[in-house]
Amino acid sequence: MGKLNVQRITLAAMLASLAGVTKIIFQATTLADYRFSLYEIPLIITGIILGPLMGLVVGFTADWVYAMTFGYGLNLMTVTTMMWGFLAGVFFYKRKVTLLKMIIFMPIASLIAFSINSVQLALWSGWLGMLGNIPIRVAILLLSLPVQVYLVHMIYHRVVLQSELELVSRETYIPAKEKN
Repeated sequence: MGKLNVQRITLAAMLASLAGVTKIIFQATTLADYRFSLYEIPLIITGIILGPLMGLVVGFTADWVYAMTFGYGLNLMTVTTMMWGFLAGVFFYKRKVTLLKMIIFMPIASLIAFSINSVQLALWSGWLGMLGNIPIRVAILLLSLPVQVYLVHMIYHRVVLQSELELVSRETYIPAKEKN
């Protein structure tokens, strides 16, 4: 996980808040009450930047806030939320993030999430009820994959890497007056 300091904890808290707010507010819900949401993006960014363990913690925190807001208990979908940050950390932490790797990662992580969520939906509505909803869930999955790949890749390269480069340049910059 690396050094646990105030900056890492603050970043984790901000990403957990962003994931929770995104899950609650920024979503499109279908008539069958299935949602197209982008809450996974802050969780994936957490795993990439802070590692798999912090990805688990941030995923749990984001889902816990969601559960407390809407009054439902934690369930297998909490595991799915935690899994996004964890898998991103396992796959990308301290490794180069490329578009090809993201294109490979997102379908794998999405299929794992789809499977875990299917079990929870089967527990709620029975196996036949869950199987009847697979077509709309697959359609939502296929629509969201390209958007998620693009946004995670863009956010990582334009925000995260850029801020790291600026930090490094500030730390290594020595004003001309101090060089003498």
